[in-house]
Amino acid sequence: MDTSSHVCMGVATGLLATSLAATQGIEVHGASVVAFSIVANVIPDIDVVLKLKSRDAYIANHRGMTHSFLFMIAWIVLLSAIAQFYYPTHSIVYFGIISIGVISHIVTDLLNGYGVQFLWPISHKWIAFGVTYTFDAIFLISNVIAFILIFAFKFNIKETIIITYVLFALYIFVSFIYQLHLRRHLIEKYGKYKRMILQAKATPINWKYVYETNDGQFYMGLVHKRDIIELRNETRQSIINKELENNLKKNRDLKSFLDFTPIFNYDIRYKEDGSMVIKYYDLRYLMVKKNDQYYTFNCFVHVKDNEVLSSYIGFTVNHENAVKRFRKELEKKEK
Repeated sequence: MDTSSHVCMGVATGLLATSLAATQGIEVHGASVVAFSIVANVIPDIDVVLKLKSRDAYIANHRGMTHSFLFMIAWIVLLSAIAQFYYPTHSIVYFGIISIGVISHIVTDLLNGYGVQFLWPISHKWIAFGVTYTFDAIFLISNVIAFILIFAFKFNIKETIIITYVLFALYIFVSFIYQLHLRRHLIEKYGKYKRMILQAKATPINWKYVYETNDGQFYMGLVHKRDIIELRNETRQSIINKELENNLKKNRDLKSFLDFTPIFNYDIRYKEDGSMVIKYYDLRYLMVKKNDQYYTFNCFVHVKDNEVLSSYIGFTVNHENAVKRFRKELEKKEK
């Protein structure tokens, strides 16, 4: 989810914890409880510092190790230790809101199509369920309504927040059921599949899909309610020999690409010197347009005599821009 949604969750969790503590006769510093709750809900996104290195580094690694199970435990321990130092008499309250905050951040990020590297360092694969959009307007608006009811109309904090999040949990459950329904609908149309990616878009009735059949055919499009709108289809080439395939697997950039990308295709261009450039591209992003151009995640690998000469990984808009970026990277390495 986006940062504003994580902040809303932090505020809601902090207010709920303060209210529950009061009903139990526990006096806590309400502002600090909310503050720790907000920090816990946003701290996994500390990988935003990667933007200082480059935009590509941030996009390719965002929600990586900082969103893993290992770091989840680390964030809880770190923030709980800080809370224990400043508020030792009510450490259990702070431990509770911090645990809920960090866990809820990672769980809600798992729900959308981007996903997280939850099993790092055991596995570098991204895990994503795709049942919510990265910016979920329904979730954000429901939180804003809850806060207005609480602060402007003096609604009961505990009841209002619990009802809001029970409804959100129901919304997620319905999205999972709806996703299963749409998957069956796509199978009816295309038959048996090797891989299928089905991700929610900004509105609950609109989804995007990428469907790979066993014979190397790709179908991409949108599902509006029950209507399947096919936008493009492709065929996978199969001219990479076994030796080259083994060498490609050793390439760091390509490995990062394949860990992040559940479904992809590649395009092969031959050069005059006998070498070739293989452009791997994430098919999910061919459904995302920016200024009427496709926004794609690519990995370029320059190969000659079955040996990898160089590679580049990054996000670009359209094929021409991707090629330009790759050529610039080649020029840098040659210098």
